[in-house]
Amino acid sequence: MTPARWPRPHRTVAQQLLGPLKELLDENSNLRVIQSVDLLSKLNEKERLKAARLFKLVHYPDGANIIEQGTEGNTFYIIKTGAAKVMVETDGGAPTEVNQIKAGGHFGETALLKSDKRNATITTIEPTECFVLSREDFTKAFGALKDIMEREAVEREAELDEAVLKASREDIKFEDLEVVAVLGSGTFGSVYQANLP
Repeated sequence: MTPARWPRPHRTVAQQLLGPLKELLDENSNLRVIQSVDLLSKLNEKERLKAARLFKLVHYPDGANIIEQGTEGNTFYIIKTGAAKVMVETDGGAPTEVNQIKAGGHFGETALLKSDKRNATITTIEPTECFVLSREDFTKAFGALKDIMEREAVEREAELDEAVLKASREDIKFEDLEVVAVLGSGTFGSVYQANLP
């Protein structure tokens, strides 16, 4: 018996089949990274998925300046692979390495909030891939991040108010209160001013 021989798929056919899978894997990778960044964790699940699609993958060779101190910041970066050093120049002195950022680390997040000068130079120390998100793309998709953070604060405050109200209805009995004064009496009963001791 001779072994069966399967035809080799043509390269373009294989690419067509694997293309959507690669896109899905890239999107899932972006999503995991987004969930690990505090600033972006304020997004709900639908918004995180939308943000994951906004990130672009950019390749930097060894020794490339990703951002430079003193330039205007409008882009947020997350290192996918590789590493970079953080260099700071103070008062005209020589740049000093103050930190290194490895895969999974991020920088430039304040660029999503506001336009500001970069306070450090980030230089790759090996070939590096970064997920990159511009403030413009982020704002077009979601509005200002400040609005999202304010929405989050309002939601948290509402949850806290509801919890306090629920606790106050269940735990406090009239007998637990210290009556300070009778404010009035009428057909439906008396109104008291009371303190919780």
